Amino acid sequence: MKFKSGLALLVALFAISNVSKAQTVVFEGGGSSALFVEVGQAAAAYEGAGACIWSSNTVTSGSDISAVDNRPSVYGLSADIQLGKIWVVWGTGGGTCASPTAPYNIYSYMSLDSVLGDRCFFEVDTSDNHNGCIQTMTPTAGEAALQGTNYLATGSCPGTDCDSVALPSAVSSALNGKHWTVAGTDVRPEDAKFASYRILTPCGQYVYRQPFDQGLRITYGLGYQTSNAGIGTTIQEDLPGGALFTVLDFNITGNDPINTSQPVPAFQVTTVGAQPIVVVVSPAATWANVTDINTFTLTLFYQGVIGRTQDIPGGPSGANVQPVTTLVREPLSGTYNTFEYSVPNSSEFHGSQDDNNCSGSNFYSNPLHLASANGTLIRSGYGSVGGNGYAYRRRTIGTGDMTKELQAASSTDARLGYFFWSAGNAAKFTASNGKYLTVNGVDPLLNSYSSNPVSPGVLPVGSTNLGSVTFAGLQAGDYPVWSALRLVTSTTPPAGLSNVITGLGTINPTQHDYVAPSNLTVWHSHFYLQAVGSTVGSNGNVLLNVPTVGTGTAICTAPGALAEFGGDAGGANTYTQANYDFCSDFANITGLINKAN
Repeated sequence: MKFKSGLALLVALFAISNVSKAQTVVFEGGGSSALFVEVGQAAAAYEGAGACIWSSNTVTSGSDISAVDNRPSVYGLSADIQLGKIWVVWGTGGGTCASPTAPYNIYSYMSLDSVLGDRCFFEVDTSDNHNGCIQTMTPTAGEAALQGTNYLATGSCPGTDCDSVALPSAVSSALNGKHWTVAGTDVRPEDAKFASYRILTPCGQYVYRQPFDQGLRITYGLGYQTSNAGIGTTIQEDLPGGALFTVLDFNITGNDPINTSQPVPAFQVTTVGAQPIVVVVSPAATWANVTDINTFTLTLFYQGVIGRTQDIPGGPSGANVQPVTTLVREPLSGTYNTFEYSVPNSSEFHGSQDDNNCSGSNFYSNPLHLASANGTLIRSGYGSVGGNGYAYRRRTIGTGDMTKELQAASSTDARLGYFFWSAGNAAKFTASNGKYLTVNGVDPLLNSYSSNPVSPGVLPVGSTNLGSVTFAGLQAGDYPVWSALRLVTSTTPPAGLSNVITGLGTINPTQHDYVAPSNLTVWHSHFYLQAVGSTVGSNGNVLLNVPTVGTGTAICTAPGALAEFGGDAGGANTYTQANYDFCSDFANITGLINKAN
């Protein structure tokens, strides 16, 4: 996800092309990087023999290809312009990929992150009071030409054509000027709103979270607010030329918090699967004797309390000890929030990845670049990325930058990070530039760590290794860091939603990216987030956990069973069968609720 500042407010955005009726935009949006590859491959799978794919990450001008939020104009500020890698899938109709013949379908998705995706769905634009960020799609001839990125071809091309033809003007014109209709997210919209609320709360100020032990758990604000309500300080990435992340508030009920006279849309959430977050260390040679990390040790690394390689059993010690660079995602990332409330900020440990970053009511370091809490010098003159042998926590933005920074580790620069598993996210890892660890002794991907067809810890990439991915630890309810993946739409969803769901069922048996809803045996307990006033049922029930997912025993049939809502980031693992039995045996319409890790 990239951001360009200093761009003038976009006005009179875009004329609708006179060919726009010749094709149908059935799916336009973006958000979670965890869903970027899968949704694109699903769209191509649905379109079948006529699928055409164009993808890019080379766009640098927000006036060409971007997602636009005009709401800062309320304060006389420039529009928020978001840039990210993007794919477009379209059908040939009766023509070719270069010259499609109507009628045909068009799909597009921009990779930003979960909370930004949710915001880009719920925000009510000040230019026309319609919800959804506005997609600009006016590529220059060079940008529209073959990009060669092949983001959706993690194995063989999933369509007829992958990135070998320019993006046709009829396709780009059809997408241009449209509002987003879909958000991809790996946290519930309630959790996304809570993340926005927390980051805009003064640093260190109490923030109430899910109920626990007959009371409310407390975390704290992160201090990125400005004097303009709903607008925060830009979050920076701790890399040379790194990305920036714009903080703008949004609501999921009531009126927009910036365009305050306008109601936000009613919405529905479609669960498309579940994925684990994998914990990865690099380079592999440095961590050759390390296989497992427990959640308390993870917490201490991410709090900045410890930071030596020898703090993980098997890590280099004594004269060979190294400082560890701990890589932290941005706090509006769904990946960050899933990891945050499953590990350091869980009910067990009550810490945070942003601990010790408060200076009064504001943040201390932006980008996050903090030495270990006690400032211990590990070895004088040691040439780590942090300098002088100190262990550092450093901010990355986006899954792509997290994986890139893990892969860039060297023999004198040990690193620790995490990301949502997918074949696309892991595609550039080798046996030398990173290895994943079990967490609390549980493998997130395979039946067992020792069953890895290459070597324990090697991320399974390629057609042979992917076949070994079973998610057995997740399905057993033992792996602690995972989340359901969702698509957020209006209550009258775009036609492409059902197309994508159908396509996902086609690709996943070979891609092994996630557990399909119909096969999911575990679920997270849900909870009401008082701080953001998440929806309360008309009957007074505020904590909903059913229907869950799947078919048969995965769905409660108690009279009046309520649809899923409420937060679930860090919710305790429960079995779908147990949830069903509790719901049915006690005619309980909310299911097993209000428990956190």
